[in-house]
Amino acid sequence: MRYPMTHITRRHFALMSALGLGTAACSASDPSAPTSVQDQIASAESLLGVTFTDAERAQMADALGGDPNARAALRAFDKPNSLAPATTFDPRLPGVDYETNRLVLRARNLN
Repeated sequence: MRYPMTHITRRHFALMSALGLGTAACSASDPSAPTSVQDQIASAESLLGVTFTDAERAQMADALGGDPNARAALRAFDKPNSLAPATTFDPRLPGVDYETNRLVLRARNLN
């Protein structure tokens, strides 16, 4: 089901902002572009046809948070079309030995 632009939530908006969709993508070519995250959110509101209060903008800016230079470095990283997406996830820390013994579960009669 497709939703019209009027049903965009703050989460969608924050996600689009985090991905660089919106005014942040254009700020490099326009010296008069808004510099703070809250100003970028306010500018993007007109593109999406939504309005937020100052408190909502502050909340979104806090959620995006972090170092804007780090986000720019991620976007600048060369990602060719031949780069495959990650197919596994291993949360273990490298260089740490983990126990490999398997525990055996046995069912027992509770009657």
